[in-house]
Amino acid sequence: MISKILIKNKAPYTELTEFEPTEVNYIFGANGAGKTILSKIITDPTEFTDCELFWNSSQLEILTYNKEFVKRNFAQSKDIKGIFSLGMNSIEISTKINKLKSDADNINFLITNHKNILEKLTQDIVQLKEETSLKVWNNIKKKYEESFKPAYTGFMGSQLSFFEKCLNEKNNTSNLLSFEKLQDKCTKIFAKSIKKYDLFPHVDFFDVIDNEVSTILETIIVGKKDIKFGELIEKLKNSDWVKEGHELLKISSSVCPFCQQSINANLASEIESFFDETYELQKQELNTFHLNYKDYFLKKNSELENLYLLYEKYEGLIDFNIFNELIKKFTKRISENLFLIETKIKAPSKKIKLKSISEIVNQIEIVIKNFNTDITKNNTLVDNIKREKEILINEIWRFVVNEIRVDIDLYLRKTNGLSKGIVNLQEKLSKKNLDLKLCFEEIYDLETKISTVSTSVKEINRILTGFGFNNFQLAESTMGYYRVLREDGSEAKETLSEGEYNFITFLYFYYLIRGSFENNGIIKDKVIVIDDPISSLDSNVLFIVSNLVKIIRQNCLENVNGIKQLFVLTHNVYFHKEVTFLGSREKTSNKETFWVIKKLYKKSEIIKMSENPIKTTYELLWREIQDNEKTNPATIHNTLRRILEYYFNIIGGLKYEDCINKFEDEGKIICKSLVSWINDGSHFINDDLFIFDDNGGIEKYIVVFEEIFKKMGHHEHYKMMMKGKS
Repeated sequence: MISKILIKNKAPYTELTEFEPTEVNYIFGANGAGKTILSKIITDPTEFTDCELFWNSSQLEILTYNKEFVKRNFAQSKDIKGIFSLGMNSIEISTKINKLKSDADNINFLITNHKNILEKLTQDIVQLKEETSLKVWNNIKKKYEESFKPAYTGFMGSQLSFFEKCLNEKNNTSNLLSFEKLQDKCTKIFAKSIKKYDLFPHVDFFDVIDNEVSTILETIIVGKKDIKFGELIEKLKNSDWVKEGHELLKISSSVCPFCQQSINANLASEIESFFDETYELQKQELNTFHLNYKDYFLKKNSELENLYLLYEKYEGLIDFNIFNELIKKFTKRISENLFLIETKIKAPSKKIKLKSISEIVNQIEIVIKNFNTDITKNNTLVDNIKREKEILINEIWRFVVNEIRVDIDLYLRKTNGLSKGIVNLQEKLSKKNLDLKLCFEEIYDLETKISTVSTSVKEINRILTGFGFNNFQLAESTMGYYRVLREDGSEAKETLSEGEYNFITFLYFYYLIRGSFENNGIIKDKVIVIDDPISSLDSNVLFIVSNLVKIIRQNCLENVNGIKQLFVLTHNVYFHKEVTFLGSREKTSNKETFWVIKKLYKKSEIIKMSENPIKTTYELLWREIQDNEKTNPATIHNTLRRILEYYFNIIGGLKYEDCINKFEDEGKIICKSLVSWINDGSHFINDDLFIFDDNGGIEKYIVVFEEIFKKMGHHEHYKMMMKGKS
């Protein structure tokens, strides 16, 4: 394998250039960059005085596909030198091959007949299905469409989908109802508009009794009875009156608030001692109960009123009138009880009995429970409606299938017969294909044992035919040589198209890799060089050739057929893309390397890339002008034109020519030169692939180029593509 290549004093490599190739090398460069010189140096460095190849082992044979190879082997004479491969000559084997070829012709004849019959049977099934589905569509689908539309949903788009549904329902075991009953059920089930509801919220009244009952309400709150003044108050039963007077006495300067007479100190002391600590504690207990009662029941009352506001949500399902009346009763009962408690506070010696709220609470809870019972029933009904709809839909399809039972049975009977015929033919066809394969394999095996030149030409012709090149083939001429002939036996080499010519020459090279011009040295290790096998016009054979190159690459990576190293040189981005396509491989092998040949100011250099350098054209055109110092003066005009045309004409549909008059003097001239070539429509770019070059630039064109984007209102796009370089 070549470990290093040294190039010196050979244009366009005017300076010392060297690179260290790996097993597989993809070398990309524009025309004139130096690819051909590189391929020639690799092929025969002895012709170049200051160039040298370094090997990491013994020197290997080098096979190169380039213009010289094509000229040497195809252009100089009508005869093409044959390619030898391993084998031996034998009359007995030739006779056997001829017998096998005759057998193969007979098998092919039977295969063709089987395929024709198979195609006819398949078409018969398609036609039968089309006719039956159309009949069902017109007679059944349209007839019952208005009545059974809910069941037809999803199958009204095409007659085939409707018919497929009928076939799928042929074993439907639902009840078979009359049309009238089905129509009546549809009216009831599909027309009923109901929905599911959340359960009605619950109000927690578990501690209502604790908040409406207290012994303090029936307690007579009075002062001491064991003093003389207390005995008098007890006898007169006027404790509350005395208490009121006692409070007023505190601010009346020892004057009785009722009779306005002076009260002596002893009487005042008697009154003060009557209302002792026990009295005050009972009063405090009463006040606390009052506050708790008021807070608890007013809060519950607010909760109930908020629940009533949900009536719109449950409208049509729940009658809120009873609930509303109970809320009013609840509110009224609270007000009444609060009034009684407040009366007790004013006259503590009185006993009071509150009206119970528990009975109203129980009624409210029953109503809420009934609400939820109704909601549950409704939700169950909704669920049942879904099930009833499913049942009804199944019954409708049972009815439909029964209506077309005769048509379905006839269709299935015919298609079953046709399908059995197809299966039978497929089995026969499979067996014949296997017989043919075995026959060809035996022919191939025997052919490799006889004329080696014949083997190669047959392989080349097999690929030519396989890829549609049917109007010419290689044929043996004199011993060990080929000719390119038309079907009528006439010479074809001089009339081949460029694509045909390139393809057959590359196939010839492809099989030479696996063989030799001599009857020895066939299995030698070798280095393969492929220099631009596809021209810009060879779009028809690009994919085929690129795949053959990928096979060579894989052979090299797997060390098959003696291929130790591969160089693929091209300027064609499509060919490069196809050859380097990873396919099912997750990443490029470490045995593969990408190289770019760049030419700047008549000097070329070979640069190793960390990844495949192929990018989209539009992006790479911008890369060319991002660094003014490396922009090529020879190409800057066309680069700027291509960007303007693609962005404004192709993408934006804008007439950027209108901006010419917005410039003055030299800027106007430059702007006009940038847009003048685009209007002929011959230089636009599609989203193809290209390779970038770091070239020098012209500042004036760049400035005007940016001004065009500014004047057209697209300066942000310019800044984005220039990555802020402005």
